[in-house]
Amino acid sequence: MEAAQTPQRGITKGATSFVEGKIPVAEKELIGSLTSDGGAEGSDSYTVAIAGYDVGDVMSFAWTAPHAMRMELGYTETDSLGRKYNQAGRHFVGANARRFPEFVKARAKEVQK
Repeated sequence: MEAAQTPQRGITKGATSFVEGKIPVAEKELIGSLTSDGGAEGSDSYTVAIAGYDVGDVMSFAWTAPHAMRMELGYTETDSLGRKYNQAGRHFVGANARRFPEFVKARAKEVQK
């Protein structure tokens, strides 16, 4: 969750590129829309959910901003003049979900020290 909530400046705020796996932030609507088990809301709500976690528990998280899925997957739009606009997905969820084994391994090393 920490990796998925790592912000980067949004294109509408002057960014000229993006790093896949980071959440775009133009305003705080998307990054602040994270909801976690137990009803916690906000950009750090996952820390509340994790604090009550027991081994074997399943946790659920979601970004509730209306444009969250579009930011994750990307989209193509055509305006009223027939011009196409493409935005690549930021994959702030999927890219970090694929890295889960890496995150677990790193945390296990920390605990073993």
